Amino acid sequence: MTAPPPQVTPSPAVEIEDGVIEEARRRQRRRRQRTAALIVLVGVGALAAIVLGGGGSRTAPRPKGEHIFTVATPARRAPIPRGASLTPNLTGGAYGWCLTVDGGGSCPIVPTDSGELDWGLVGTEPRKDTEVITLMLGPQAVAVLVDGKRVPAVTIDSLPYHLRVATITISRPSAPAGDRGNGPPPPEALTPRSLLAVDAQGHILRSTHPAAGGPSVRTIWWKRPTALPKGPCQIYAHGVPGLLPEWGHVAASIAPYPKQIVGRAFYSCIDTEYYLHNWPLDAAILLDAQHPGIVPAAIPGLERLRRAPDIYNGHGDGFHGPETAIRKGDAWLIVAGGSGLGQREEVLRHLTTSVRL
Repeated sequence: MTAPPPQVTPSPAVEIEDGVIEEARRRQRRRRQRTAALIVLVGVGALAAIVLGGGGSRTAPRPKGEHIFTVATPARRAPIPRGASLTPNLTGGAYGWCLTVDGGGSCPIVPTDSGELDWGLVGTEPRKDTEVITLMLGPQAVAVLVDGKRVPAVTIDSLPYHLRVATITISRPSAPAGDRGNGPPPPEALTPRSLLAVDAQGHILRSTHPAAGGPSVRTIWWKRPTALPKGPCQIYAHGVPGLLPEWGHVAASIAPYPKQIVGRAFYSCIDTEYYLHNWPLDAAILLDAQHPGIVPAAIPGLERLRRAPDIYNGHGDGFHGPETAIRKGDAWLIVAGGSGLGQREEVLRHLTTSVRL
């Protein structure tokens, strides 16, 4: 009989490394959950059908520009969300922004000037049987009608391009205690509601489901030991011992966003997760979403460093962590996460990029 192998107690260094790797995995899961957050909203498909004029609506569809009488449903005082910000969506192949409000957030967000409603945030309160949704609206929208009740949109100083947000609460049907379990009910249990954006004159703005209309870009997800896939955008690391690419997303093509975006937005054509001294850092190339090949706009929330004027730095968001960026031709190279500004700046200085339009 073969004796069992002796037990080996992991060293503190191994435990720290395991903890950092697990944190990186959690970050990876959170990024994939961003898409899942939007899938949750598909559960209100009946809501979208109402907006689009589909069957089974309680409110008949109205043409664009039609005036709606709202005196009987006065506006409630609009709650002012805390800590609202827009940060670039770094995931390769993604357009637009990540919206963060009241400590939570969702990606992607691409506000357009067509009057569309763009879902921003899903928050669940299982004990109260509600879903809290923050909508991103363009400057022309002043309120959202939810089953005829007027919910004001508010302008927040931290949001660029005069964008507005409106927060609504959707009730869920109660379920027997034995069936509820520890989590919220499935998305299809959400109560359908009519949802319309209106301007200052009470005109209804055209609204569509946020999943419609955007370009579909094939994106390749890879992980070591698989080699970095080929694509129009590439990131190369050199000169930093131990800087290792672990996984990422590579867009197979570069295409302009087909609708007129409010203000400016970004398109991430590649992102790569690196490790340096056991710290995960996410590097991405950002192009102008509407016109790839022109100089992209400034990144909101990032400020120029006085000691290094070609470097920009900011708090970032809860998805990626603090962010540091540098312009590379007609693109941004941005690095998020890491142990601090010094490490992100070191990595930026030792990354080169290639963009083929």
